[in-house]
Amino acid sequence: NYSVLARIMPLHITDAVQRNGTRLFYLRMKGEDQEYKYGVIHHKDFVDDLLYWRQFFAAARMQKPVKQVFVKESLTEEVTHAIESNKRSAL
Repeated sequence: NYSVLARIMPLHITDAVQRNGTRLFYLRMKGEDQEYKYGVIHHKDFVDDLLYWRQFFAAARMQKPVKQVFVKESLTEEVTHAIESNKRSAL
């Protein structure tokens, strides 16, 4: 469910965001009653930012209320540990 911008954006631009930027690409999706904002990030970069605050972009956003959606069940334990660690570090 990528936005039109994400679907037409050249691959080299999205690669540059993942290599050099915050490594997190935000998209917006409008529902009937609400607008949703979701981020797309590589699993390794997400866990790394949560544990070590490399860019502190994903980590800062995960210290706020969020709805967590995971595609692969095998990733859930590692990501859950990283999220909890991030929250403890923020205190």
